[in-house]
Amino acid sequence: MVAFDLTLPGLDSREPRRVLANSLGNYAQVQLVATDRRHDCVTLRVEVPSAAFPDVIGILTARLCAATIGRVTKFSASH
Repeated sequence: MVAFDLTLPGLDSREPRRVLANSLGNYAQVQLVATDRRHDCVTLRVEVPSAAFPDVIGILTARLCAATIGRVTKFSASH
């Protein structure tokens, strides 16, 4: 799995979450982790299988070009 924070302008996370869900389907887990009214932005925590990460980068550059990606962390999912 790969996890990263994604910061986007605006205070509404519905559209970015919709874009990620429609583009990645069940691959992505997306959670709202912060709303910063002072800087007019939201931060989402995104988790995807490491194999899907190149697809995520493509989606971010094509559809969420105003997004800022945070540090990317790779981890193993254990059940």
